[in-house]
Amino acid sequence: MLSLNILLIIFTSCIIKPSTGINTPKGVYGIKIDSNWLFWNYDWKEKWIKFQIEGIFKADEWFAFGFSDRGDLYNADYCIFYTNSEGKRDVIDAYTDDKCLLQIDKQQHCLDFHYQKLKRLSRFVFIREFDSCDGHDYVIEPGTAHIVWVRGKGGLKVNQNMCNHELSGMVRTTLLRVEPEDVQDQYVWNFTGTVDNLDVPPVETTYWCHTLELPMYITKRKQHLIKFEPVISRGSEAYVHHMELFHCEKDDASEVGALPRYSGLCTEKPKELEVCKKVIAAWAMGASPFVYPKKAGLPIGGHGYSTHVMLEIHYNNPHRDSKKMFNFF
Repeated sequence: MLSLNILLIIFTSCIIKPSTGINTPKGVYGIKIDSNWLFWNYDWKEKWIKFQIEGIFKADEWFAFGFSDRGDLYNADYCIFYTNSEGKRDVIDAYTDDKCLLQIDKQQHCLDFHYQKLKRLSRFVFIREFDSCDGHDYVIEPGTAHIVWVRGKGGLKVNQNMCNHELSGMVRTTLLRVEPEDVQDQYVWNFTGTVDNLDVPPVETTYWCHTLELPMYITKRKQHLIKFEPVISRGSEAYVHHMELFHCEKDDASEVGALPRYSGLCTEKPKELEVCKKVIAAWAMGASPFVYPKKAGLPIGGHGYSTHVMLEIHYNNPHRDSKKMFNFF
């Protein structure tokens, strides 16, 4: 939903909570990893973050949850949940080297571990410091984090190859977030730009360009863009790497009015759309909604302002799945 007012505009849609619609308390965040859920909250002052992993695990299964700089399973920092020699659930701080071989960290920083069994559901809770000053530990900072996971059976062994497990993966998210203020104003309006029923090609990387036209109630007078965020169809979150919304501009506004409508590969877009290059909104995987400060905003609209914009979406499809998308900005 793109919102606007007589003075203000918001490019937005519904705020993205956990993708299956689970509601979390304010200050608690959640994403799906594998078939499990990861929840977390944090304390800026004390510089720690508490993680809670919920899922169904068999007694002989272990689950490695961690981080790496680029989303690789090697050179990664893990907290591994396993069953110890006493038959109890436990956690160990470990890492993988550049050959993806498992090593036990001499300094254990998967702190304050708790385990609960709720019928079939297992819950692992632990705390990590933002920066443990351990060279093998990932530093948790603002910005996009690459969360990696591996799931296996049997015992854990030093030097076992963590890259040989079929049940593994990576998700991106922002762990440390600034909560945007709710924009509540009687003069704020919403607008949604959509790309519907898109069949993403079964290739690793796709850039899709889609033209849109802003409504007259936005462009007939000067407004200010004050907020934007994406809405991505459930089940498609892992494929959408980033999105940008470009304004189409020319010195002669009348020429812009003749731009063709287009929805297709960016590499094949008409030459006339080369004028769509001024970024007015951008989002990347893991990012929070963007809200301008109260006394700021991006001016749009007014006399001679082009109503044409182009949405560019980067789809990342490493497994070359065939997927139908419904994306909004």
